[in-house]
Amino acid sequence: MADEVLVEVANHVATITLNRPDAMNAMNLALSAGLTDAFRRVDTDDHIRVAILTGNGRAFCAGADLRGGSPRSRGNTPGDFISTPEGNDNLFRTACVADHAKQISSGSTG
Repeated sequence: MADEVLVEVANHVATITLNRPDAMNAMNLALSAGLTDAFRRVDTDDHIRVAILTGNGRAFCAGADLRGGSPRSRGNTPGDFISTPEGNDNLFRTACVADHAKQISSGSTG
């Protein structure tokens, strides 16, 4: 799991923490990959009953981090940023918690 996302499990509760406080936890491809791993762990671990999604630092998530671009970037447009090398929009699909088998709640900061 990427350092951009931390997962702690206690008493059947997984706490998933976005860990890019210097960037106000803005979503980039590494954070998206970390969330994918974290959500997969929550979905497949029978000891986890619920997950809490939170952010480290003063912001929960500032949105998409447009500074970093993407491996396919042809410019600085959001459409280029969200496309992965495979050509899908994994960044936003990962962030959607509706497709997961267990309850995921958010706890905002700031």
